[in-house]
Amino acid sequence: MSVKDQTSLEVRPAQLSFLAIFNPSLGSDDEAFRDQIVFYSSRAARLRKARKGYDADASGSQDEDENERLRQVGLAQGMVDFAK
Repeated sequence: MSVKDQTSLEVRPAQLSFLAIFNPSLGSDDEAFRDQIVFYSSRAARLRKARKGYDADASGSQDEDENERLRQVGLAQGMVDFAK
């Protein structure tokens, strides 16, 4: 068995990529969408912060984190609405 075949047989445990807690009753329109997010944590954002040192001047990185947060929570809300 080659090395490539051996690596494909390894078992990797599942990992949580993000955790979001939101409450749709905190905001009723698209303008208050940010207010609905109670807690958000993502593995990718933590890794970026660790690599870059996450300066206060890094507004581009903060905007990127905010866009990712809104996108993920919007997707979760869409799935909840679809399930209803």
